[in-house]
Amino acid sequence: MKEAILTQEEQMLLALLRAALAGKAPEAQAFDGATPADWERCYRLAARHGVRALAWDGLALLPPALLPPRALRLLWGADTCRVEEQHRRYCRAAHELTALFADNGIATVLLKGTGLSTCYPVPAHREGGDIDLYTYSAAPSALDNAHANRLADLLAEDRGMEVDRKHSEKHSLFYYKGIPVENHHTFLDTDKYRSAARLEERLHRVLNPQPLELPDGGGQVWVPSPEFNTLFLAYHAIQHYGAGLSLHHLCDWACFVSRYGLRLPSDLDDAKFLGAVEAFTTLARTCLGVDVPDPGLPMPPGLDKKMLHEVLHSPFAREVPHTGKAAILWYKLRRMLHRLHVRRDVLDETLTRGIGEAIRVHWKNPETLFKQ
Repeated sequence: MKEAILTQEEQMLLALLRAALAGKAPEAQAFDGATPADWERCYRLAARHGVRALAWDGLALLPPALLPPRALRLLWGADTCRVEEQHRRYCRAAHELTALFADNGIATVLLKGTGLSTCYPVPAHREGGDIDLYTYSAAPSALDNAHANRLADLLAEDRGMEVDRKHSEKHSLFYYKGIPVENHHTFLDTDKYRSAARLEERLHRVLNPQPLELPDGGGQVWVPSPEFNTLFLAYHAIQHYGAGLSLHHLCDWACFVSRYGLRLPSDLDDAKFLGAVEAFTTLARTCLGVDVPDPGLPMPPGLDKKMLHEVLHSPFAREVPHTGKAAILWYKLRRMLHRLHVRRDVLDETLTRGIGEAIRVHWKNPETLFKQ
C-alpha cells in the first residue's frame, strides 16, 4: 500500500498532538502557509477525533507568528475549558459510584477512560464519552459476581436512574448525574467474537486491581493492571477498526505505552491480534512521536498504513449520517461489509459469522435496525 498522503489539516493536527505529548514546540514546517480555512479544518478534525484539548496543549507551544486567528483560538480555548470541567465531573462520578457500590459489597474497576487519563501529560485534557465500570463481588463467599453486577443496576434504579439492560450483551447502561455509565459484567464482546472469548479468560487472570487517586480531587478508584490494559486497550481499539477507529484511540495507546511499555504475555499466540498491536504501536511512533521500542511482532505488510487510512479516511463512521429507513439500512449494510472486510487482518473471524452475528443482534433488538 502506498504511503498515506496527509492533507494540510491532518499534518497540522498530528504536529500539534506530537508537540503536546512531547512538551515541546511543534515542527514549524507543518504550519507553513496555513490559511484560516486550514486552521478551521484542523479544529474540526480535532473535534471529530476527540482530541481538541490535547491539541490545544500543542497549540499553546506555537510561536505567535504561526497561531490561528484569534476567534478560533478563543473557541478552541473555550472547548478545552469544557473538557476540563467534564473531566472533573467524571472523576467525581467515578469515585462516588465506587464508594456507593463498595458500601454494598460490590467491587468496582474503572476501565480505560477517566482512569487512563492519568497517563496523559494533562489528565483533564483526555476527552471522555462515558464511564466504563466492571462490577463484581467484593466477598465471593457471600455474593457471587453475577449477583453483584445485577445489584449495581438495582442500586442505580433505587436512586431514580433508568437502567437499559438491552444496550449490550456485555454491559447495562444508566445515567448518573447526566453522565452515561456502562456497568460491565464482561470486558469484551464475548458473544460476538471467538477471539474475545479467549482473551476474556486471560484478562480475568491479570486484572489485579490497584488503587488510583484521580486528579483534581476526584477521589480514589480502582484500575486494572498494566498487563490487563495492554491487552484490553489494544483489543478495544481493534473492535473499532473499520468504523470508528480514531486519533483518540491512538492517543490513548501512545500515552499508555509511553508510561508502561508493552506488557504482552509471552505465551500469547494470536497472530492477527499481535500484528494489530505491532501496527498500532508503529503508528504511535511514526504519527505521534512516542519513544517506545519496536516490539518486533509479526505484522502483515502495510497493516499500519491501512490502519492510518481507516483512522483518517474511513468511508464509514459509527454515527449514521442519514435519515430515512432505506438510507439508514443501506448505509449500515455497506458499513458492515466494509468492517468485516478490513477486520479480517486483525480478528480471527469469518464473514459468515460476522453477518450471522449482525442478524442475531438486530433480531434480538429490532429497534436498533434503523437507529442512527
